[in-house]
Amino acid sequence: MVENEIDNVIMIAGDAHMLGAGDGVSNLFKYAFGLDPKTPARQSDYPMKEFTPDDSRFRMQFDARQDPRDIEYVAEISHDLDEWNPADVVEV
Repeated sequence: MVENEIDNVIMIAGDAHMLGAGDGVSNLFKYAFGLDPKTPARQSDYPMKEFTPDDSRFRMQFDARQDPRDIEYVAEISHDLDEWNPADVVEV
């Protein structure tokens, strides 16, 4: 998976029809990561993502909301973007 594909997968999650700033980033995504829904998102606003040097693992790092009463962070994996399965997660 190349960098642009990773960005596309991240953007699939959420309410794609609710794009408050007209930047292609859903309001749900912005809410989950503490971004202003009225301000266009910058690449630096996205969670940090990378593959390990041997490409055996994908790493995603972000600061979760402090008040997650109404949102749940779930990591899933898909090989075809149709079927999704839980991914192994290590929280630090």
